[in-house]
Amino acid sequence: MNSYNENYTQTNSSSSIAWIISLILLLSSLSGWYFYLQADNDYKKSQKQKQRIQKQYSQKSDELYESWDKVQQKRDKNYRLMIKVDQCKLETTLLKNKLGQNTQENSELSSCQQSLNKAHSDFKNKRLVTNNTVKKMATELKQCQLQMTSIKNAPIEKAKPVEVDSIKACQSDREKFQTQIKNKQQTIARLQKDIKQLKTEKTSISAMLASIFTTNKKTEVIPEDNKNITPKQLNNELKKEINDKKINIISQKDGAIDISIENDLIFKPGGIQILNSGVIILQKVARLLRSYPDRKVQIIGHTDNIPVRAGNYKPILSNWELSAIRAGAIIRYLQHGTKIAPQRMILLGASQYQPLEEGNNDSIRAKNRRIEIRLLAK
Repeated sequence: MNSYNENYTQTNSSSSIAWIISLILLLSSLSGWYFYLQADNDYKKSQKQKQRIQKQYSQKSDELYESWDKVQQKRDKNYRLMIKVDQCKLETTLLKNKLGQNTQENSELSSCQQSLNKAHSDFKNKRLVTNNTVKKMATELKQCQLQMTSIKNAPIEKAKPVEVDSIKACQSDREKFQTQIKNKQQTIARLQKDIKQLKTEKTSISAMLASIFTTNKKTEVIPEDNKNITPKQLNNELKKEINDKKINIISQKDGAIDISIENDLIFKPGGIQILNSGVIILQKVARLLRSYPDRKVQIIGHTDNIPVRAGNYKPILSNWELSAIRAGAIIRYLQHGTKIAPQRMILLGASQYQPLEEGNNDSIRAKNRRIEIRLLAK
């Protein structure tokens, strides 16, 4: 009985221990699940917080990029404004120089007018004196002729030595008067020629002044044919200039087209304003450029090797500035006069350093003074 009780007690104690161990394992398992769920919850919260931070970072980055784009746009706008300001300053300087030239030429014209008036007055006085001298000489010649007639009609035997001497003197005076009349007639012809030359100079000076006073006006608008043309058609339309070797059109193997135009067809010597003959040529060239709207265009100015004169325009210090300003004038006309997109055009000034031929005679210099319009390949 005692052994049974001991066994029963041992069994109860072992089962109690088993229950306690089971309870401990259950509690540890529950605590493990609790910590796992807590850790998973913390992980999800951290992921959400991470996503929120990434979203905020993305928004801030977008805002910063937008701000940077705005800053870049403002900077580009300021740069364009600075370029416009510089252009306005340059144009103002050019206008001031032109005004000074106009004033100087006005004074020169006034002095020419005064010289012309003085020459005209001197001519009138000389003509009056000459007319009086001619009348006097004609009267004396008539008297001599009368004396000669009376002497001829008189009998020869009655002629006295004194009368013979008088006849000889009259003949001598007659020859002298005829010589004087001939000299006076030559003087009158020379003065008339001078007056004609002065009138011609006055007309040319007036025309020059008229062109100066209209310098700041827009180039005359000449109606143009809006139909696009091919290089071959442009060759036909500029056949005369090409035959005169004033224009050269070359089609390259890669599809580029080079058009070389001598400056004499577009600008006056040393000038930067486009002539009407140049306007007609540029309108024909623009029709070719519009046939290839997706291709870039280079406008390159070239000069000869003669330095720029100091009295022309102060901003034009050398052939660099002159070549670039002439190319700029072509671009401005193509943009505003023929509606070629400005985004297509590229301005280049080569000065005197890319000549077609080397030499110092006038014909070679005329060839080297040119504008190249280069339609680039795709």
